[in-house]
Amino acid sequence: MLKTSCIISGQDRRVVVDTHLLSPRGITQYKDFIYWTDLEKKSIERAHKLTGHNRTTIHQGHGEYVMDILVFQESRQPGWNPCGADNGNCSHLCLMHPGPPNQAGTFNMTFSCACPTHYTLASDNKTCLPPHAFLLFSQKGDISRLVPNNDHVPPSILPIHNLRNVKAIDYDVPDKFVYWIDGRSKTIKRAHENGTEVSLLLCIPHLSFMTI
Repeated sequence: MLKTSCIISGQDRRVVVDTHLLSPRGITQYKDFIYWTDLEKKSIERAHKLTGHNRTTIHQGHGEYVMDILVFQESRQPGWNPCGADNGNCSHLCLMHPGPPNQAGTFNMTFSCACPTHYTLASDNKTCLPPHAFLLFSQKGDISRLVPNNDHVPPSILPIHNLRNVKAIDYDVPDKFVYWIDGRSKTIKRAHENGTEVSLLLCIPHLSFMTI
C-alpha cells in the first residue's frame, strides 16, 4: 500500500492507495498528486495525494522495468544562482557554493568553474583544456581514456553510448573523432570523445577485419 503523512513528525498516517499494487518502487509528489512506479506492472501511475481518487495510469511500458521516478518542473526550483546565466561563462562545469560571509553574517552565493576528468582549468579559471597525451582502450561495451603518468586519476569511460561489441578503435587528432568497429552490427562508426556527432561510416555485412 501507499501511505502519506499529514504532519512532519510522521503521525496521523493515512492509507492513500491499497488496491492493485503489485510491486510499487519509486514514488514522488507534485502539487495535488503522488506518482509511483510499479515494477511488475511496468507502469507509472498517479493518484490524489490525500484521497487516492482520480487514479490514472500515465505510462504502460512494453518490456521496460521502471524503478524510480522524479518530477521536474521549474516551479519546484524557484530562485536564481550565478551559474544560471550562460553557465557562469564556464566552458564545462559551473559549481555554485557559498562565498565569504558578509557584514550581516550571512553568505552570498558565488561559483567556480571546474573540469571533467582528465581536463585541466586554464589560467582564465573558466576554460577547460583537454589532456595533451592520453591512451584510448576499448572493452566490449566501452571506450575509455587513460592519462599516463597520473596514478591519482583513474581511467574515464567516454560518453559514447550503444556500444555493443567494439573490435578496434582509432583516433583522429586534428578533428578529435574516435573511430571504432562494431562487431555486432558489422559497421564502422565515429563520434567525438564527448559523445556528440555519432555517425555511421560503413556497413559491411561480411566483416572479417579487426583493425581500422
